[in-house]
Amino acid sequence: MNHPIVRLLIAVVAGYILRPVLAMLLPFHVGLSPVLWFLVWILTASGVWFLWPTLFKALRKGTTATALPVPSGQEPFTATHRCKNLAIDANSGRVWAKDDRGKVWVLSKDEIRSWNHRWTDLTRHYRGVATGVVSCKNCIDLNTSSLDHPTIRVRFNEWSDNWGFGAAKRNHAQAVEWHARLETFIHS
Repeated sequence: MNHPIVRLLIAVVAGYILRPVLAMLLPFHVGLSPVLWFLVWILTASGVWFLWPTLFKALRKGTTATALPVPSGQEPFTATHRCKNLAIDANSGRVWAKDDRGKVWVLSKDEIRSWNHRWTDLTRHYRGVATGVVSCKNCIDLNTSSLDHPTIRVRFNEWSDNWGFGAAKRNHAQAVEWHARLETFIHS
């Protein structure tokens, strides 16, 4: 949702919808020429464009404060660190994970034996020329002490790998960060 093309489309549409409101604030709004209407539209769209990161950040901050769903019969999970599919409650020593099938797991740090960051390197081509390597399909495999579910695969796909180098790099960087965070948390 924070992709530049989506942001531009939202700014243009919002500018078109809000331009009569802005024009009403002008003292000479009656009889505006098409050029002035266009300038008002551009002014409104640019205002939405520049206010979008502030609004988007406020919306994202609101989503991290909610309680995470837990399997029935377990105590509530309050995350001290959280991303889309993985969270840590440093106070209670538990890890919340959503696997690639959408099942939620809550594990104590004693139940996690090891973890491994896995990804696939793909070479991007443009007109037959290699343009670079991108690390996509990032996941962390949590190896547990459970005989029924020895491995839980947590995907890092908050940004689509298909959007280009920027999104795949962000997913990879987030997975690397969470690998290090798990290392610190479990060995503390």
